[in-house]
Amino acid sequence: PKAPSAVAATPPVAPADAKAATEAALAYLNALKDAGFAAAPAHLHPQALERFKTLVMPRLEQEQARGSRRLLNATFGREASVATARAADPADFMSRFVRVVVARDPETAPRFTSLTPLGAVAEGERIHVLVRLGEGESGRLEVVSVLPEGKTWKVQLDNRLESIARSLGGPTRADRPRMEPMPEGTTSQPQGPQGPAGLPGLPPPR
Repeated sequence: PKAPSAVAATPPVAPADAKAATEAALAYLNALKDAGFAAAPAHLHPQALERFKTLVMPRLEQEQARGSRRLLNATFGREASVATARAADPADFMSRFVRVVVARDPETAPRFTSLTPLGAVAEGERIHVLVRLGEGESGRLEVVSVLPEGKTWKVQLDNRLESIARSLGGPTRADRPRMEPMPEGTTSQPQGPQGPAGLPGLPPPR
């Protein structure tokens, strides 16, 4: 019989890198808990910010093709064009869109009572940090993936932000409720299971 193929060993993470990556992951999760997804751009890697923008831009282009500008008005204002959004810095771009989502559904960010780092695993340049949110067996396990950025570590797009981006960037539907500009700092009540501003429902807070 053929011998089973060997499984490649996972390379160990240097202690200094594991410490720095873990600190970056915990800082990100604590920022989300304290300030919601509005705090995310400051912790994300440039690649993650660019990916968010790439996922959302098609929606603005679809709206423009239909002669609509609801989402553009809600994020960049009534005087902006799609070209304005396309030329925007990815961090600013994401901040504007996340602000709209958070204003309409402030409960989307994760909630937890404590954070316990459980280990770090390398995969190429990336380090995946395993964290327990909450206490004991009732706690939820979460993986935060980080990439080096200069002398620091920055977070990759997690599944919640990926879902928000895909929801925002999804096909335009004529029956979506009207979206109006939201002043910075403005909040409103959650919109129910349908999701903010008629978007598909986002992952429930955990």
